[in-house]
Amino acid sequence: MSKRIAFLIPAVIVSAAVSVACSDSEAPAEDHTPVRFDVAVNLDTVTGPVDTLRLPAGPSDSVVIIFYNAGDENLDHAEAEHYSLLTFYEADGVTVATGITSTMDPSHHFRHKVDLTAPAGTKGHLVIGFGHDALADENAFDLGYSIE
Repeated sequence: MSKRIAFLIPAVIVSAAVSVACSDSEAPAEDHTPVRFDVAVNLDTVTGPVDTLRLPAGPSDSVVIIFYNAGDENLDHAEAEHYSLLTFYEADGVTVATGITSTMDPSHHFRHKVDLTAPAGTKGHLVIGFGHDALADENAFDLGYSIE
């Protein structure tokens, strides 16, 4: 074996090992921090900016939150390890609303069943939470809601 080939083989092996090590450790972390959202009510998407969530009066609605990070990437791919929470308040923004409840779909953490017994014309304040557990208290978005 020539000296040149004998030198190249170890050099290639070391270069490949360094390349693999660097690509694993220097890869940018995925950004799962939401900065904005869209909402779909009964499969009708309302794109942002959403300042009031309009819910049709009736027994229940499907509400899906579509979160986006600062790179405007949809965070649906992170749904398995993240959660959302919808908390409805009276118009004062402090008292938990009566006649409106939300239940997260356990297999789709950004989808909720919203049960409404409050009458049309009811308005209030909604907090959309986002986080790594069912408390979804790491990020929050505030907006109004109206039952129509």
